[in-house]
Amino acid sequence: GYAIRRGDWVLIDAPSGGVSRVPRWHAQAEGLPSTTCPELYNLRSDLGQRNNLVNQRPEQAAELRRLLQSIRAQHGG
Repeated sequence: GYAIRRGDWVLIDAPSGGVSRVPRWHAQAEGLPSTTCPELYNLRSDLGQRNNLVNQRPEQAAELRRLLQSIRAQHGG
């Protein structure tokens, strides 16, 4: 999985937790974000990354995804 940060925004373009995925019951009990893909957070207002804004800010998510894809293409990722 990949993630990119630009300014206050971070896009996680992979299921949460990667190899060490948090069990669903633990995530629900702790109020952690779901394991949906992708995830978009504003670190200025949500440093704990609990409020996935991917549906509320699709243009921000798309911009970061394009940037991530560009970087990956340049580096063969």
